[in-house]
Amino acid sequence: MISSDATSDDPLIRLNHVSRVYPRKSVSVIALRDISLTIQRGQRVAMLGRSGSGKSTLLNLLSGIDRPTSGSIIVDGDDIAAHSSDQLARYRMSSVGVVFQAFHLIPTLTATKNVELPFVFAGTPRKQRLASAMSALEAVGLANRASHRPSELSGGEQQRVALARALSHQPKLLLADEPTGNLDSTTASDIIQHLVDYSNTRNATVVLVTHDEKLASDFATRTIRLHDGHLIDDTMGAGQ
Repeated sequence: MISSDATSDDPLIRLNHVSRVYPRKSVSVIALRDISLTIQRGQRVAMLGRSGSGKSTLLNLLSGIDRPTSGSIIVDGDDIAAHSSDQLARYRMSSVGVVFQAFHLIPTLTATKNVELPFVFAGTPRKQRLASAMSALEAVGLANRASHRPSELSGGEQQRVALARALSHQPKLLLADEPTGNLDSTTASDIIQHLVDYSNTRNATVVLVTHDEKLASDFATRTIRLHDGHLIDDTMGAGQ
């Protein structure tokens, strides 16, 4: 969904005083503390920080999987924090792709059918969703493995299927949560190059969570660091 108030010169993302608190019986857990930042269209952002620093929480807020306790999250002119569940589902289908460290592929389905899944849930006609899935698999170099199930694919190939699924609807925002954590260095570099190529080709914004400083340096045009829910550093870089 694109707001009529948004223009190509506006930031794609604007977070205003965003906090996320998870209530517990004994003591509340503060995952994010008053985060304010903007992210431009086409930026490749690496997000670094120790486990528990708030990285995955921030990704979940940007994807609409979770909601902030306070603050606003403006994406393309719309405050997604104020969206209904149905609006958030449409937002994820139209605007966001998510890649996780775990591949989250359904073992009984072929690569093609795994990539088709979001379109199935959206009610997309079969011919259209098949064409989109095949195009996405071709983009990540797996057209020749389209009929294979996850057990017949290597770890790197499974992650490329997951990446194809995330990119199949050509989202303007791609969120990647440790997508290379289970991969060897050569395969990890291949996945990162796909992210860079997609960002460059589509002027898409990519936010990558990683613990790997070198990978972040190779990938990012901007690096942000979180610690105990605080944004402690925000640095522009050259990237690729």
